[in-house]
Parts: sequence; structure tokens; C-alpha cells
Amino acid sequence: MSLLVGSFLGAVTGLVAWLAFDVSLLGAFAIYLGCALGLGLLPLVRLAFVDMDQIRDEGTPART
Repeated sequence: MSLLVGSFLGAVTGLVAWLAFDVSLLGAFAIYLGCALGLGLLPLVRLAFVDMDQIRDEGTPART
């Protein structure tokens, strides 16, 4: 989901930069890729720094 959101925001940002701020086409594409991959990889970065036991404990009900 975050890859789709990042791709959409990157496309809008790249188009605005290209059309309104006279950024080159290659620069606008770099903005698009930066937003798409940057936001798309945030969940993976979060998983890299979070303890997996903590994630498992949040999803399982308490045992009695």
C-alpha cells in the first residue's frame, strides 16, 4: 500500500516540479523515484529495526 501511495505522491510531485518549477525531465523522474521508493520501503525499514517478538506479542491474544 505504501508503494502505491508513494508512487502517486511522487508522480504528482514530479509533474508539478517539471511543469511549474522548470525542473528537467530527468530531475522530475528522480523526484518520482525518490518518493515512490522512499515511502514504499518505509515498512521494510520499520521491520528491520523492530523486535520480532514485540510484533508477535501485539497480534496474539493473552493466554490465561
